[in-house]
Amino acid sequence: MAQAVSLASNNQSPKNNPFKGLFSNFRGDLTGGLTAAVVALPLALAFAVASGVEPKAGLYTAIVAGVVAAVFGGSPVQITGTTGAMAVVLVGIVAKYGIEKVWIAGVMAGIIQIALGVAKLGRLVKFIPYPVTAGFTNGIAVIIFCGQLNNFFGLHLPNQEHFLQALWQTVINKEIGHNNCFDSTEDALHQIMPVG
Repeated sequence: MAQAVSLASNNQSPKNNPFKGLFSNFRGDLTGGLTAAVVALPLALAFAVASGVEPKAGLYTAIVAGVVAAVFGGSPVQITGTTGAMAVVLVGIVAKYGIEKVWIAGVMAGIIQIALGVAKLGRLVKFIPYPVTAGFTNGIAVIIFCGQLNNFFGLHLPNQEHFLQALWQTVINKEIGHNNCFDSTEDALHQIMPVG
């Protein structure tokens, strides 16, 4: 009998019991989860708008990605959510094929990520020089900023597949001077810095 109890206690090692220690750092996990949600949810909404879909699509994506990462994730310091790079890619897909085909791009990206993970190619990232990473990130920032100029100017222009076409469409638009964005900006500045 004592031998059976010792065998049962041996089977409860962390290797055999995946739930052991699940709530050992509940307070830290809760704080980390709430912090990630406060950052990730508005970011997901913004990237949804930037990619040309409805904000609710970004919200659904952030929630589903968070749940999938929590169930299948492998790192306690991992945050999963939308990225600027995908927003830039999805603009072209939405413009050319419509919102109906975005899920195919998501499935293909997931398959590629799984294949790279199975092949253990993630360690090759350390060979990408910092200037390449910084340039890529800055390029995405410029593309997203220029892509939102239509919203800033209050223009309702159709989505373009290519960055320069969309920027040119905004620049040559004749309605820019007839909108209230400049008046709104001036009013906001007067609220911040009252002029006599």
